[in-house]
Amino acid sequence: MAFFKLTKSVEKVAEKAAGKGVKAAANAAEEAAKIAAKNGRKLGKAFVGAKRITMKEAKQRLQAGELFNRAKRSSNAKRVPIPGDADFVGPIPSGGWKLSPRGQGAHMIERVNVKGRPDLTHFDQKTTPRFYPKGTPESAGQAHMRIHQATKEAGIGLQGGNPNMTDAQLIDAYKKAYSNSKLEGIVGDLRTPDGKVVVGKDLTPTQAMDELLKWGK
Repeated sequence: MAFFKLTKSVEKVAEKAAGKGVKAAANAAEEAAKIAAKNGRKLGKAFVGAKRITMKEAKQRLQAGELFNRAKRSSNAKRVPIPGDADFVGPIPSGGWKLSPRGQGAHMIERVNVKGRPDLTHFDQKTTPRFYPKGTPESAGQAHMRIHQATKEAGIGLQGGNPNMTDAQLIDAYKKAYSNSKLEGIVGDLRTPDGKVVVGKDLTPTQAMDELLKWGK
């Protein structure tokens, strides 16, 4: 019974840290250590070899809680707009790309990766919806550059057509790319270059990709 109460106490300490900040996690870890120290002699090897929660598991839970809250605090932090974001106001770095609202737009599935894939040819037609980031041509160009960088970071090559990937793997890689937190702040419309078909407005890259895939079914 004593052992059961102890393990439940340590478990509660671990759970206490989940959903709280780093300081709470540190305090909870100290509390767990005190519980173990107080009862260690009495329980000995039974505690160490228990199949229920051990101090190692408690530590792992505390670390998980800390990482979760670090990410949560980061996500709650006020975003500072950068070039390419829909709400950015300021000078745009020179020498970047330009993306005109009357131009070809950004291909959500790049043309080089459609070539040689019969089941994806509908994603590279004149009537294929493209992504048009909000902002001036210069700002939209910055968004386009960030999108390309995200695809690169997701392992998608901009040359060669990525023959090492199946169609499904390629689509999944694009989904991963467009969910990159570095694209936060980019918003645009998914439409045909002539503007006759508007699939969606004020979409994030992730949303635009989802809508494009629905369109392509």
